[in-house]
Amino acid sequence: MDGAHRRLFEISKLMQGDPEGNSLMEEVLNACFDYSLLELNANPEQAEDRADQLNRLMAVLQRFNVYVSERFSLFEEGLFRGTDNEVALWSEDLTSQIMTNRPS
Repeated sequence: MDGAHRRLFEISKLMQGDPEGNSLMEEVLNACFDYSLLELNANPEQAEDRADQLNRLMAVLQRFNVYVSERFSLFEEGLFRGTDNEVALWSEDLTSQIMTNRPS
């Protein structure tokens, strides 16, 4: 598996049996879907909603990154780090990979 999906897959294997980690991962996935799927139904009134969703995604991803980096030395940098724009693109890529069930 390549791209965003591969890293998520590897981290999810390490988190088996970790309720807190799995809950945080679920929050990240929900935030990705909430942000990325807004694009499919985008209209001018949703521009603010999309910005709010990106802010939420950034906060959730940051919490997850801290959790992962503190527990798994192999993933010191967490799942993904980047600028707002990079996280937005990453989220859209990950969501697309999951929706199409293709890792690249």
